[in-house]
Amino acid sequence: MRFFAFSSIFTSVLLVALAVFVLFYKRRSHLCRLWAAMSVLIAFWSFGLYKVSVAENEPMALFWSRLLNLGAIFIPPLYLHFILALVDREKERKKVLSIAYLVGVGIFLLGLSPYFINKVMKFGYFRYAIVPGPAYYAFIAYFFGVGIYVHWELLVTYRAAGGYKRNQLKYVFLASFVALLGAVGSFALLFFPAFPSGPFFVAWYCLLILYAALQHRLMNFDLAMRTSLAYSIMVGMLAIFFILFFLLIAERFRIILNLPTMMAAVVAALIVAVAFQPLKEKTYSLVEKYLLKDKYDYQVVLRDYTDAVASILDLNQLENLVVDRVMHAMRIDGSSLWLLDEETGNYHCRKVVKIDAASENQSTLSHKSALTNYLKERGKPLIKDELHSHSLIPHHRLDRIHKDFDTLDAHVVIPLKVHNEMIGIWCLGEKVSGDIYSDEDIRLLITLSNQTAVALANSFLYDRIMRMKDHNDNILRHMDSGVITIDKSMKITAFNRRASEITEIPQFEALNQSVYILPPELAEVLSHTLRHGAIFSGYEVSIAENGKVVPLGVSTSLLKGKSGGITGALVVFSDLSQIKKLEMEVRRRERLVSLGTLAAGMAHEIKNPLVAIKTFTQLMPTKFNDEEFKSKFTTLVGQEVDRIDRLVEQLLDFARPNTPELQPVDLGEIIDETLLLLDSETSGKNIEVTKDYQQGKARVAGDPERLKQVFLNFFLNSLEAMGASGRLSVTLRHLADEKDAVEVKITDTGRGIEENILSRIFDPFFTTKDQGSGLGLAISHKILEDHSAKVEVTSSVGQGTTFIIRFPVVDYQFEERV
Repeated sequence: MRFFAFSSIFTSVLLVALAVFVLFYKRRSHLCRLWAAMSVLIAFWSFGLYKVSVAENEPMALFWSRLLNLGAIFIPPLYLHFILALVDREKERKKVLSIAYLVGVGIFLLGLSPYFINKVMKFGYFRYAIVPGPAYYAFIAYFFGVGIYVHWELLVTYRAAGGYKRNQLKYVFLASFVALLGAVGSFALLFFPAFPSGPFFVAWYCLLILYAALQHRLMNFDLAMRTSLAYSIMVGMLAIFFILFFLLIAERFRIILNLPTMMAAVVAALIVAVAFQPLKEKTYSLVEKYLLKDKYDYQVVLRDYTDAVASILDLNQLENLVVDRVMHAMRIDGSSLWLLDEETGNYHCRKVVKIDAASENQSTLSHKSALTNYLKERGKPLIKDELHSHSLIPHHRLDRIHKDFDTLDAHVVIPLKVHNEMIGIWCLGEKVSGDIYSDEDIRLLITLSNQTAVALANSFLYDRIMRMKDHNDNILRHMDSGVITIDKSMKITAFNRRASEITEIPQFEALNQSVYILPPELAEVLSHTLRHGAIFSGYEVSIAENGKVVPLGVSTSLLKGKSGGITGALVVFSDLSQIKKLEMEVRRRERLVSLGTLAAGMAHEIKNPLVAIKTFTQLMPTKFNDEEFKSKFTTLVGQEVDRIDRLVEQLLDFARPNTPELQPVDLGEIIDETLLLLDSETSGKNIEVTKDYQQGKARVAGDPERLKQVFLNFFLNSLEAMGASGRLSVTLRHLADEKDAVEVKITDTGRGIEENILSRIFDPFFTTKDQGSGLGLAISHKILEDHSAKVEVTSSVGQGTTFIIRFPVVDYQFEERV
């Protein structure tokens, strides 16, 4: 009887403690309030059994028997109410619930009369047992009728449910069945002597409900609440165990060793203290294993995940991590990642693990779908099981969202947003345990989704950069020009295939090496551009390659960062060998073409003096003795022969393929010396000469004597065009946009050249003068070609003519130019 009394009071205290605990954490939960009220009534019933078992007389036993049964009357309707709320049928079964409460009220009113409990008597294990009246049998029928109906509701819902709900109902059904067996054991005492098993079954009912709450989130227990409850149970179990153990040891020591009570208590306390720590650890591990087996460390998961995503830039690796890591950490049965396609705006499935339903067949989610629009609007995770609680979502839209969930085969969808743009959707399946996602789970997932969104945005940027790099590398690889870039430290950062072919330096040997590994001409161009900001365009250099000279056309540019600061230099160069060959061929053909012009010009120029000579020779026989004729003949023939000799000499100068003897010369000095030769003529004709030279020496590669001849021809033409007065201007400068060239501009204020003959002034034998061979400008043009110089002419009739000559600056004159 003592054991029965202890079990009754233990069950009563346990249920009251659980009711208080649940109300403390979930006082606003309708389901928890119902369960707490029912638990208090069961605790009162259990406490009444304890009072009856220790009653010392019949009146006391009768009082507590009537009182405990009056409290038990409302256990069936409250439990029915709790189950209907649990299975979401409270509104559907409102009439059934009302009937249950009304019948309970009727039986409660009868319970105040002798028709409910007539008296008590000594019976079986109890010191006293009730003698029921007619109304009590109605209560028994009511109790079992409601109990059977509750189990029927649970069974119907269990068959239709899935996932975590099915697991919850399984344990609730089992707990309800155990409680019903307890009721059978209690009511059986009315008919035959039996062991009073009611409190024991109720204790098992409590344990089963506790397990469902802790492991399967019955009544929406979150992780913190479950953990607190589990550890409270652990502390309670340890306290009860050690109190009983202490009392037992102390009593045994006092009897066996004949020790005083105080000494026995001290020895028992020492033994308990030694055994406490290992027993506590063992109990703790059991609680972790069986009651909190899905518990995970929030901070550890967050730290590990954050560290992992922060170290990955490759998109494929990041996708694998996002899908796999959280799925295993939270023990989820599947996960998928859907990322934004910037071109279409739709979301494509990039990674799926263990989700093998519709998501594998449909790999695209439209940006117009109900789910994507909802996630963009709200920006918060959405749980499939909680869709029914979103009263603000219209039913037609709710149905479409449900379909999208089925398409994704997901239980939870989380938007991945960066700067208010949803770049992806993270889908998670159900937990392996069948539990729901707690508030703490959702908070963790929101934190992880923020980290994931940022990591994906960085990965997108990295992927875009890598694709741009591959694109640029592909362009460089297939360019027909060599491309080399250097950084501020003079290290080579880019070196394409064509650059390797032209310089005969392997790419792997050139990259990240000093610029001076290149041929000196290219190294000098690059270094000079970087150091002095000198930009070269169309500049020609020659490099030695396998004992032969390779001409290159070179252009350079400075590389600048976002802020405008210089970060390096670029050179683009092409092999001009074929172009030079073509130029030689063109020149050869031009010479062949000009032969006809030369032949015609020679025939015309030589024919005139020959005609005069022929005329005099024909007259020679008849006027041989004429002294005046002889004198004229001697003078004229000498003049015409000299004329033919000068003409032939000029033709030889024009046609002879002489290579100029190039050396560094200062164009300013050449021009000054040439103008000095014409000083008397300019002074005599009242012609003003102005010079405008850019500061510094304009050094080029040239033959001084031939260049003097060129400038002399241009100056003489200008003087003849101006006549008695005018102004001759000479400008010398480095080109602002082409620092590898020197420009000479000769401008006169003469009569100008008509447009229809401007294009012919450099043709051999073309002249507009009364006296002249027409070879001066043609020879000058040829000399300029031999110096790789270019000449342009602009003229306006009545206003004057300008000759513009551009000389290239050679590579070995860099230092002299600075």
